[in-house]
Amino acid sequence: MFKKTILLFTAIFCFTMLFPETSSCAETLSVIEESTVPDLLDDSAGLNNADDATASGEEGLSHFEVIFPPTISSILAGIFMLEDVFFYLIDWGNTEIWVKRGTLFSIHVPLYFVSPCKALLITGISAGCFTVYELLQDQDADFFRDFFFTGIFQAALYSTYLSYKENRIKARSGIYNDDWRQETFAAMLAGDLGELGDVYEVWEPYTLLDLITSPFMPENLFDPMVCLLPLAGISPLFTRNHDSAPWTTGEMYIGTWKMSPFAAIPFMLAFFALESGIVSISEESHFRGFIYEEIGSNFGHISAKIFDCVYFPAIHISQEVFISDYDALTITRNFLSRALLTFYMDFLYDRGGLKRTVAAHFWIDYSLLFMQWLLVSGEPQDDVSSIMRIIPELQIRIPLNY
Repeated sequence: MFKKTILLFTAIFCFTMLFPETSSCAETLSVIEESTVPDLLDDSAGLNNADDATASGEEGLSHFEVIFPPTISSILAGIFMLEDVFFYLIDWGNTEIWVKRGTLFSIHVPLYFVSPCKALLITGISAGCFTVYELLQDQDADFFRDFFFTGIFQAALYSTYLSYKENRIKARSGIYNDDWRQETFAAMLAGDLGELGDVYEVWEPYTLLDLITSPFMPENLFDPMVCLLPLAGISPLFTRNHDSAPWTTGEMYIGTWKMSPFAAIPFMLAFFALESGIVSISEESHFRGFIYEEIGSNFGHISAKIFDCVYFPAIHISQEVFISDYDALTITRNFLSRALLTFYMDFLYDRGGLKRTVAAHFWIDYSLLFMQWLLVSGEPQDDVSSIMRIIPELQIRIPLNY
């Protein structure tokens, strides 16, 4: 049942990407080189450039050429998630890990046809995570080992955005249009809600540095809709029992290692910042920076929101099966709550673009992970599932079944 559900939405995604209605974009903006992004501040100049480019017969990538590599990568990522469910239900022993590893590294392959240097870098990062994962196998460090395996998948997800960004910069004039943003809820509320009514007006090809620093940029950090999320992250402190908390047991552990709170807390704050940064950048780049942006620019924000609010929770079904142990009520509740949170993230994207959603994702993950760990750190944690089971219904990350 779960396998068929994810397969269905993967097929819908593939169909949507391969048959876009680009002819509906009558008024167009030119997507220009990354080095000239500041010129996008002048909307009228952008329109004139687009008209001039069309008149002069300027060549560029077709819409199909833009989306084909990231779409293939996305399909492979969906296949990996299907494998995650399949191998949870049916144990194939050592074979399953090799199949999953092969699928993970194949997600990078389309990027080699777009930017070989960046593809090599992403593959190197994945190989580094894999090496650390293997080195920790015999070190009684499953708590950290699981995060490094997740890093391989996150690097793969980010490669889809890199393919999309690099190709869209080279897109032929006339196939993309930013006018759809003026019809979003954020645009409708502009002027009525003051600070909450700003609009992400023009697509920008964000660099990795842009996304790394985005959680700490004032426009994101002090956005009221972003500031609310860490409050949700610390809510378990008031809603969950403290039986395994260090102030109850009098001890503190990182994984199975007993440590002083003065060493453990700063270390875990830094570790979760790194982990949350990686996850927020990769997942937001894939789901909002590629999928939501692409569907929105071709079919409008309503279609993009509907698809994202179904596809994003559906991708997490393997996580829900793992955490809930087949409990249908838990899976359904978490699906609906994650769909609502996805709508929230889409609204944030409409207001501030990819940098805004990366910031929001970072702070909700960071606060949740640290608080979840803190509440169980009074006892040894065998692996990452020890902390992931506390409040999965609020999470927007994809912890995998290893």
